[in-house]
Amino acid sequence: MKTVNLIGDCHSTRVWQWWDPKTCPVDFKVWGKAGLKAWSFYPEKMERELEQSSGIETVSQYIEHPQGEYWVKPFDEFKKSDLIMIWVGYVDIRQWMPKYEPLKHNSKEVIISYLDRVRDYYKDSEIQLIEPLPQFTEMHLKYEGISPSYTYEERQKINKIFVDTLNEYAIEHNMLTPITQQEIKDAIGFQELTQECVNSVAPHPQDSLKPELWGKIYELFIGKANKILKEKE
Repeated sequence: MKTVNLIGDCHSTRVWQWWDPKTCPVDFKVWGKAGLKAWSFYPEKMERELEQSSGIETVSQYIEHPQGEYWVKPFDEFKKSDLIMIWVGYVDIRQWMPKYEPLKHNSKEVIISYLDRVRDYYKDSEIQLIEPLPQFTEMHLKYEGISPSYTYEERQKINKIFVDTLNEYAIEHNMLTPITQQEIKDAIGFQELTQECVNSVAPHPQDSLKPELWGKIYELFIGKANKILKEKE
C-alpha cells in the first residue's frame, strides 16, 4: 500500500480524525502542530529533536485508541513517504504576516524560503502542496497572547501573496499543481468561511470548522492523493 503523509498545523489533525483505515486506499498518517508557521518550519531540526505533533482534539469515529499517545507522533517518522502533502500557511496569514508585511514587504521571500526547505527535505518523495485553509470572515480566537485582530481585508491581502507565491513556485519547479482554496470551498459547500460553518461546541471561540466539514476536506485530500499515486503507477 502506498504511503501518504500530511504535514500541517492544527487543522491537519482535525482532518485526521476522519481517517478510517478500513476504507482508506492509502497508508495515511498526519503530523499536525498547533500554531505551525511557514517561517519556522525547519524539518531537519524537527526530525533531529523528535518534535512531537499535537494529538487529535476529539475521539475518532473509526479508531478505538484514545486521544493520547496513539495520535501523537515524532517528526522523524515523517521523513519518507510516497506522497507528502504540505498544508502550512493559515497561521502566517492570520496572525503574523499582516503585522510585518506593511513594514518589511518580505512575505514572498519568507514563503519561498519555506518552500525551498520543503523541497530539499522531501527530495525523495512526491510533494503535493496545498493552499492554506481559507480565512474565516471573522477572527474568533483573538485574545491576548494568541493574536491581535486583523480585518478580513487585511488577511485576504496576505492570503493572495501566499497563494500566488505557492503556485508560482510549483510551476517554476515543475511540481504538482497545488490543491486550491477553491477546491476546499467546493468540498465543504461554503464559498466563504462564515459563522455558519464555525464549530460551535469548542470550549472557547475557535477558528475551526464544524466537524463534518473536516470530513469533507479529508475526502478531498485522500481522493487527490489516491489519484496522484495511481497515475504514477
